[in-house]
Amino acid sequence: MTKEKYNWKEVGAGLYKSWGEVGDMVEGELIEKLEGQGNFNSRVYSIKQENGDVIKVNGTAVLDSRFTTIGVGDIIRIVFNGTQPSKAPGRNDTKLFSVFVTDPAEEPSVQE
Repeated sequence: MTKEKYNWKEVGAGLYKSWGEVGDMVEGELIEKLEGQGNFNSRVYSIKQENGDVIKVNGTAVLDSRFTTIGVGDIIRIVFNGTQPSKAPGRNDTKLFSVFVTDPAEEPSVQE
């Protein structure tokens, strides 16, 4: 195997977050809110993590309602809390989330 001359990193596409386990989390700066995406005209949220990776999160009814007061540039955290059966027969289970935003009036806490 030959050694690569450069370290390559894919650009543009971003990584889509898949929610599998309760407690799965993504956090970082909200850099983009897109509407009307894909076959179902969904919302997509792009979150830049501390390491520079951009994670894309597909909107859901729960997430979309939480993001109404969050703006581009805010530092956020999304935590997956599991699912519950849909109230509408034949529909997918509803994914449950907690969404947090930093309080700009407070100094960031440093964890050691």
